Amino acid sequence: MSAFFRDTSHQRRVLIWDIGANDGEWADSIMKRLPKPHRRQTHLSVFEPQPRFARKLASLAEAWSGTFYAAAVATTDGNMSFYAPPRGASKSATISASLLSASHPEVPKERVTVPTIDLAALMRQKLQPDDRVLMKIDVEGYEYQLFPHLLATGALCLVDYLHIEWHPNALPSATLLSGLSIREAMNMVLNGCPRPPKAITHEGQQLPFMKYALGCPGGRSPAPRQPP
Repeated sequence: MSAFFRDTSHQRRVLIWDIGANDGEWADSIMKRLPKPHRRQTHLSVFEPQPRFARKLASLAEAWSGTFYAAAVATTDGNMSFYAPPRGASKSATISASLLSASHPEVPKERVTVPTIDLAALMRQKLQPDDRVLMKIDVEGYEYQLFPHLLATGALCLVDYLHIEWHPNALPSATLLSGLSIREAMNMVLNGCPRPPKAITHEGQQLPFMKYALGCPGGRSPAPRQPP
């Protein structure tokens, strides 16, 4: 992250996109860490479909002269089912909200319908090659559907600093190995961009789930045998 803050000293437009912003704590902390002279050239965008955070995120975006998208990011524009803890749930429970019903099954959730934004299309519309772009993506398991779309469209080549939170526990065993391979290939694929990202950081346990998928010792449980 320190490399990003050094990069904002150049006379370029800086964009910070917080995908899956929850209550906006991460986005707010990043903006506060920017030197005051650089904040004027920085535009913050926060994306979060949970209605419980709408007022807070709208105020946050207004405070930083940014934009709040009250929608989930997806591979198409439209509407989708979204699974979120009920009203009154704790802050720790709200981070489990997802487009995937299987994300954090231990947390009770309600199904609601939320608007969706084609993230790749929006990125290609809003981001320019000369921008300095920091993007955090935390979509509670939907990343395994989202990233193939972002890679195929070339949208991720517009990002300079990418922070990804992975959630392999949201994947069913039948698709676990293919999902894990997306993470393994991410850096290599993005190095093929005309202008590769300057830094990619990954968060989330990978090894236990890789061992699980392969049926290796040390996994959470043996991989199920596939029928011949």
